[in-house]
Amino acid sequence: MHPLLIQVVQLLDRANREAVSPSPEVLDAFAASCRHALERQFSGPQKTAWTLRMSNAAKPLCQLQRERDGDPAEPPPYNHKVKMLLGDLVEAATIAILDMAGVAVTETQGKVSLAIGGTDLDGTFDMLEPGGLWDIKSASSYAFKNKFARGGKAVLADDPFGYGGQGFGYAEAKGVRFQGWIAVNKETGEFAVADLPDGEEYEQLKATALNTLDSQIRKINANVPFERCFEDVPEVYYKKETGNRILGIQCSFCAFKQSCWPDLDYRPQIVSKGQSPQWKYYTHVADEYKNGAEQT
Repeated sequence: MHPLLIQVVQLLDRANREAVSPSPEVLDAFAASCRHALERQFSGPQKTAWTLRMSNAAKPLCQLQRERDGDPAEPPPYNHKVKMLLGDLVEAATIAILDMAGVAVTETQGKVSLAIGGTDLDGTFDMLEPGGLWDIKSASSYAFKNKFARGGKAVLADDPFGYGGQGFGYAEAKGVRFQGWIAVNKETGEFAVADLPDGEEYEQLKATALNTLDSQIRKINANVPFERCFEDVPEVYYKKETGNRILGIQCSFCAFKQSCWPDLDYRPQIVSKGQSPQWKYYTHVADEYKNGAEQT
């Protein structure tokens, strides 16, 4: 278990048995962070001119091109602001807990700028401690179990949102090591520390992330022609392909998927026999399912 995680677990175990009073400084910082989160989500202009930022530059190129060109995006669901606010509040609570656990938090919400890809890329990192820089994430149970709980290399291996380029970019701009991710399961309250390896392996991961980020920024600035980066994937049910095809995770979370897939069919999983089947984005439905032979 990572030393940082040990400190957190020990604090929370102790808090279950006895009072653990936050210091006035921790309380003030937490209150200020919560106020800032509420203001950020609900105050001020809701639309600003698009620009490359540390938080978005490592996203899939096709998504950045759509955003840059102002293509029509799907409106977010009504609960979008609440989801974003909860993420901010979990981050604020995480930093408070780390501070209470004795982690030497030296800076939070620090502003940085990195010259990369012919652009000065600005951003705001989450947390700095003597060992380096950490990114804090609130995660679903699925992402927590299948990515963050498996370590930093697992996060980098399946990274549709560009977390790697973002984290290494922050650290490079600050001139420190990127330690990885501190994740909180927003459904259970569990913590995970997805740290990164040391030595040559770390340097290789860093070089790959920053080179990819540099290349992507240059492509955006050069206005390369739009090209869809991902294809649909076979639907699999109980380890067997159904003959249907659906969007992969990268496209499923994109606000421009309808532009790329105009015949998209969003519906409960066709082959499921459950009472509450998952909803899927279908790009192709096999003939055997087109005449009523659907879920029962």
